[in-house]
Amino acid sequence: MNDDIEPRVRELLAERARVAPETVERVARSIERLPDRRVRARTTIPLAAVAAVLIVAVVGIAVATLVRRPADVVAPASPLASATDSPTMTASPTVAAASPTIQPRPVWAMSVADHLDCDGPPSTMGMDVPARPGPFDPGQTPDDALQNILSTYRSLPRTGYTAALVTGDWALHRYLLDGEAKVHIVSTNRFPDVPEETRWEVVGLRACDPSEFALDDLEPGALTDWRDAGGRRLRTDVINSLAGPAHCGWQRTVFLSLGPDRAQYIRDPRHELEDETVMSFDPDVALPDDATDTGFHTDRWHMFTIPSGRAVYMRTADGAYERWPRARQRIGCA
Repeated sequence: MNDDIEPRVRELLAERARVAPETVERVARSIERLPDRRVRARTTIPLAAVAAVLIVAVVGIAVATLVRRPADVVAPASPLASATDSPTMTASPTVAAASPTIQPRPVWAMSVADHLDCDGPPSTMGMDVPARPGPFDPGQTPDDALQNILSTYRSLPRTGYTAALVTGDWALHRYLLDGEAKVHIVSTNRFPDVPEETRWEVVGLRACDPSEFALDDLEPGALTDWRDAGGRRLRTDVINSLAGPAHCGWQRTVFLSLGPDRAQYIRDPRHELEDETVMSFDPDVALPDDATDTGFHTDRWHMFTIPSGRAVYMRTADGAYERWPRARQRIGCA
């Protein structure tokens, strides 16, 4: 090799040895043999060109090594609108086999709440897609996985979801209202160790506040329709009331959460939880003089508060007033 080229090649090889030592070693051995090749085969290719090729090869390998990513690193994908409109996306398969390799997730499987069109802050229910999701309650198809998760989140709509859109190991369901996404649900089929017939699992779910869902799409009794004095629907983090769970025998009890501190008030006509409240429930009382009309109402109740916060008062449809006492601490049923 020419004297002015060989030192530079060796210098470059030394620089790249930190990145690809095995490859550099092979190239170095080739360099040692270059003079012999020049003597035996009087090639018309200049040695400088050969050296240049070697340098490019080493540099290329080094760069490739530097930029290579682990298989499970998320790669950018096309925007959500493009993904959902893309003709390459297919309807949910009857049965889809899990991929033995981990495919990069689509952009609509990242930062799930960012794909919502909420009127206010998203609900706190649900979760983002974890870095390494695992099977929990899988289904045979993306639609089966959707139904499984809906049984867990009672306040989510039961109907109104788009057909599953599938790309690789990932599937998307959305609940749209007037063309706006109010629920965004991501499932995946990334579980080769799970039996073929049950592999799809919801791993990402974010939703707007339930007050933004159409009442007709909800399970009956899953959400009480509270409105303000102007008739506007109120967010569930402002006021929310639900009947108690039947498996605890509390189906005739109403649990109401109010305000940012989520104070809990109880309509307890059977006095089953009287020991858990600061006073008793009374179905027929006089409205206190210091009561304030909140304007909050349903088709059954109109709410008044008092300064002490020990109870709220509800005017019923027949004009009577009920006293709902505050719980000493939040009451739940396992």
